Amino acid sequence: MVDKVGDSHIIMNSPVAIVPRCTGSNAKTLGLSSFKVNNFYVDNNTFMSPSTPLNKLRPNNFKILHQNIRGIFHKTDEFLISLEDTSPHVLCITEHHLQMDELNNINLGHYILGSHYCGQSLKQGGVSIFVSSDIQFYTINLNHFNKEKDFEICAFRIDFLHENLIIICIYRSPNGNFKRFINQLEVILDSLYKVSTHFILCGDFHINHLEACNRTNQLRSLLASLIFLVL
Repeated sequence: MVDKVGDSHIIMNSPVAIVPRCTGSNAKTLGLSSFKVNNFYVDNNTFMSPSTPLNKLRPNNFKILHQNIRGIFHKTDEFLISLEDTSPHVLCITEHHLQMDELNNINLGHYILGSHYCGQSLKQGGVSIFVSSDIQFYTINLNHFNKEKDFEICAFRIDFLHENLIIICIYRSPNGNFKRFINQLEVILDSLYKVSTHFILCGDFHINHLEACNRTNQLRSLLASLIFLVL
C-alpha cells in the first residue's frame, strides 16, 4: 500500500487565496489531495504562477498530479490503479528512493520518464516527473543545483500554442538545510521566469503552510515577489 502523505494544501497565484483540502476516493487510499483549477489539476504543496489566464492554455482539462510515494519500487501496480479515474497527463513523484538504473526500469504504463534526480549516497529522497507518452516535452537540466536532503529538484517544459508551462518537482528532507533550499529556489525561479511562461511548482518541502512561522513567511515572500498565488 502506498504510504499516506500528511496534510498540506495548494498554492497558486495572485491575489493570495487559501483553498481547503479536497480529497477524492483515490486520494483516501494514497493520501492525495487534488482538485481542478482553470483546467489544471494540482495538489499537495503545489504552487502555480500563470502570468496570463491558465484557461487559455491547451489542451483543455490538462491534469498534473503530485505524490510523495516514499519508495515506488513495490508500489507501481497500486499507484497505476489509483490513477484510473483521473488519468493525469503528468506525474510528479517525490521520494522515489531509487538509483538511476532502477528508475529507468520502472514501468508506469504509458508514462515515460521526463526528468529526474537520484541521490548518490542516501537511500531515501529523489524526485522524478513522468509524462504521458503522447505529450512532447523539453527537459530542463537543473542537476548542478541538487544537494541530497537540502534541495532535490527536476523540471521540464511543455509548450502550449504561444505559451510555455514549466513543471518543477522538489523535495526537501525535514533534516535538510532550509537556507540552502530557499536560496536555490530563488536562483532557479529568477533564472527561468519569463512573462510568457507559466509555472507549476510542486513537491514535499516539509513546511507547514498553515503555521505562521519564519520558514513559511520566507517561502511565501519569495513566491509573492514572483507573483505566485497561494491556494
